[in-house]
Amino acid sequence: MSAGRVVRHPRRSARPRPAYHVAVDIGLLLVVILIAVFVWRGPKTLPQLGKMFGEGVRAVRREARRDGNHADDAASGPPENDGR
Repeated sequence: MSAGRVVRHPRRSARPRPAYHVAVDIGLLLVVILIAVFVWRGPKTLPQLGKMFGEGVRAVRREARRDGNHADDAASGPPENDGR
C-alpha cells in the first residue's frame, strides 16, 4: 500500500433492515413497570391499584365520549344571527 492512498470498504449489500416494532418496546416497558410496582408496593396492594387504574380509565372514556358528543354539537355551528 502506498502511504497516501485511502482504503475504502466495499459497499454493503442492500439488505432490508429488520422492521422496528414500537409495540415490543411498549410491552417491555409495561412489564418492567409492573415488576417495579410489585416490588415497591407488594402483592397485597396490587388488586387495589388495579381497581383504581380501571376506575380512572373508565372515567377518561366517559369524559371522552361526553366531549365527543359536545364536539358534534359544536361542529354544526351556532345558530345564525341576522344582526337584528
